Amino acid sequence: MASCFTNCAGNAPAPPMVPPAPKEHALPAATMAAPVVPLPVPMEHPELGNLCFANYIQTIGFATSKSDASLFVYKDENRVAYLLLYVNDIILTAPSTELLWHITARLHSKFAIMDLGDLHHFLRIVVTRDRSALFLSQRQYAIDLLQQASMLECHPTTTPADARTKLSATNDAPITDPSAYRSLTSASQYLTLTWPDLTFAVQQVYLFMHDPCEPHLALIKRILHYVKGALPTGLHLGTGPVDQITAYPDADWVDCPDTHHSTSGFYVFLNDNLASVLILQMPDHGLPL
Repeated sequence: MASCFTNCAGNAPAPPMVPPAPKEHALPAATMAAPVVPLPVPMEHPELGNLCFANYIQTIGFATSKSDASLFVYKDENRVAYLLLYVNDIILTAPSTELLWHITARLHSKFAIMDLGDLHHFLRIVVTRDRSALFLSQRQYAIDLLQQASMLECHPTTTPADARTKLSATNDAPITDPSAYRSLTSASQYLTLTWPDLTFAVQQVYLFMHDPCEPHLALIKRILHYVKGALPTGLHLGTGPVDQITAYPDADWVDCPDTHHSTSGFYVFLNDNLASVLILQMPDHGLPL
């Protein structure tokens, strides 16, 4: 079961790029075996409030995740709860209503929070659910991004990048508005949360944020043409016990014309659920930079 909460002091800022998310929305947890709640905490300096909140929840049994400083894990015998904190918004998920409301009561005793109910929206991600799965979508976010780039009416393409084209820090003419390039690239990176097939192409345009040229701008536009043709895309998360872990690696050897480094990556699935994506550039000897 899962619940969403929000800080009574105000809204969390939206991710860098397009219009902010409405305050009344919250997002469901990645696991269906628990309830989710959003919560608000009054404070003039959110970073200080987050530190205070993080310190408190560790006193009631939560531990900070080693992989994500905003994720906290609660373990009590065979019961596990997860709490995700983003400024004034919180997602809380637990295996039973009893544990969920036990934790919620402890939070209410210390902070002024508001229960927003089941998770439906969180940081521009829309969550829909049925008895067997969650579906995470950023369709409206993608539409807003296309509008920001004046490409809402563009023709779609079937792939986000041309695998035969190798970008480099060439002497091509610099683009006239590098700030717009950086904004679109950052916004596209946020889409990879539910569009993992964008990960490699977005990683490529990120390499030239410092001095973008026309070929780099052409790739970001190619990415947006692909987004236009794949607006129904989202991330499906099924329920049930995990009995299989599968990883799919790939590499583009010595693909960088400037450094002759390789690009490697992998996707990890728990059953049919995508759990992890990593794309990284590697030196000649094959070890991560």
